[in-house]
Amino acid sequence: MENSLIPRQETLPDTPQELAKFVLLGREKLIAVRAEIRAINKAQLAKEVYDQKLEEAQMLGEAVLDAEVKLGEMTSPIPKAPGTRSDLQKTDIKPLFTGEQRFENGTDEPIDSGVDRLPKTKREVIEGLGFTQTQVQRFETLAANKDLVEQVKAQA
Repeated sequence: MENSLIPRQETLPDTPQELAKFVLLGREKLIAVRAEIRAINKAQLAKEVYDQKLEEAQMLGEAVLDAEVKLGEMTSPIPKAPGTRSDLQKTDIKPLFTGEQRFENGTDEPIDSGVDRLPKTKREVIEGLGFTQTQVQRFETLAANKDLVEQVKAQA
């Protein structure tokens, strides 16, 4: 048998919620590993220890970057505002009640009107995942430029 390295195929989480947790925790872990690398340099520990931590940081950085790309792919098609999705057809459903009528929940809508609520807007989804709009825009830019991301990972 030949001794060769077999790359591990690790899969990223499939749901946006789990990907978001992975990205958030991965970023924090990356900060901690970088701090360890700085401490190793200051303490002038063995080069092997430094190289091991550096490799760990690179692998973690690549995994987080891949997760951010995947998250960008998932968030790109989400509508920015209600009613802007082209795949939803308009219906002839009229409001059940009009005027100044108030209901038990303190709104103008009945508690269960029988009308399905439109999917969440992009802002609602982003906030639910724990990111800012700027972060998600960055993820979407990464997803739109996968070839550049792969080049940068290869250079690193």
